[in-house]
Amino acid sequence: MARPKKSESEQKRCIIQFRTTPDEKLQFEQLAYEAGLTLSDFIKKQILSKSPKHKKATPDRAALIRGLAELGKIGSNVNQIAKDINRQRKEGVTPTVPAYIIETALHGIAMLTAHLRKELDDGH
Repeated sequence: MARPKKSESEQKRCIIQFRTTPDEKLQFEQLAYEAGLTLSDFIKKQILSKSPKHKKATPDRAALIRGLAELGKIGSNVNQIAKDINRQRKEGVTPTVPAYIIETALHGIAMLTAHLRKELDDGH
């Protein structure tokens, strides 16, 4: 008697390929062997039983990430201005920008950065 045919949804007709080094392939095969599974079943089990490490960012999260990146760039620019002011002082030149303005800007950037990081850590 012949085996019953699988339904359309149960038929495995799709192939997924990926490249690996010979050492990685050997490692996969060894792990599959130790688990008592075929290589294919081992890889499927590993992938399908784990949650992804990184989810695609929602539009709001992506905006927070972009904002954090922009704050980093602004902070870098303000730090360059602060270095130039310190250099001017060492050379005996009176800086054109008062130091408290730079310190206030750096403090504000640090506060905004901390707030955005907290929002991202909270899952937003």
